[in-house]
Amino acid sequence: MFYLDYRGIEDIKLAGYTILRKDQTGREGDPLHMGLRAYGMPSDRFNFWTELGLLRGKDEAKKNFKGHAIDVGGTYRFTGLPYAPNVTLGYAYGTGDDNPNDNTNHQFRQTGLQSNEGGLGGVPRLKYYGEALDPELSNLQILTAGLGFRPAPNVSVDLVYHHYRLNKIVDEIRNSALTALMNQDDTRLSKDAGRGLDIVLGFRNLFGVRRLGLDLRAGWFFPGKAFRNEEKVIDPVTNEEKSVFRKANKSISVIAKFWF
Repeated sequence: MFYLDYRGIEDIKLAGYTILRKDQTGREGDPLHMGLRAYGMPSDRFNFWTELGLLRGKDEAKKNFKGHAIDVGGTYRFTGLPYAPNVTLGYAYGTGDDNPNDNTNHQFRQTGLQSNEGGLGGVPRLKYYGEALDPELSNLQILTAGLGFRPAPNVSVDLVYHHYRLNKIVDEIRNSALTALMNQDDTRLSKDAGRGLDIVLGFRNLFGVRRLGLDLRAGWFFPGKAFRNEEKVIDPVTNEEKSVFRKANKSISVIAKFWF
């Protein structure tokens, strides 16, 4: 791994990196990750991030990787208003691959070192691609919009919305928290993966104890048209078994963390 950053611009950092993996298990291949990033807080009101990633090397089937990804966004704080509200907009894109029979894998994969956690406008860190789905940025477009405020100096509230869309028709989202498969009905294939809604509360100096904090993170994932569950039912007319599809159920994630 090679990482280089430059801090010659006030309140802004520029960086580049290269990560070469040698997977001894043979399940991930030998991916070569290269990336550029810029992030910072040029004023008390605004911070931003932008990252471009390229994936080369070989996958587990010895096919050439040729994927790319981008993640950009920013948070603006209205410091002069009551409760210091803030708004966040972000967009992330990772390429996908829908042809397993050629010699090139266009699917972007993250390094395996990522946590996909970070702060937006509030105190706690959160899963910035969604608390409930928590996907790897692979074959996805993720639009994120957040609204936060501080009802007290030591309390923050963040409401975050995510919209997920596949780049290529596939049957699963790589390394997500879900086990449900997508696009099982060949007559109704879709790239609409769904939507997510997160509520994140952060408390510091809890009960007057200076180092005591509490983070509460709840997320809901509402499956899109790509998620439809197959069920076997008996046809009342023919008395034969047949397959029917219904909309998938939503999923929920709740996490509480104490800090000291």
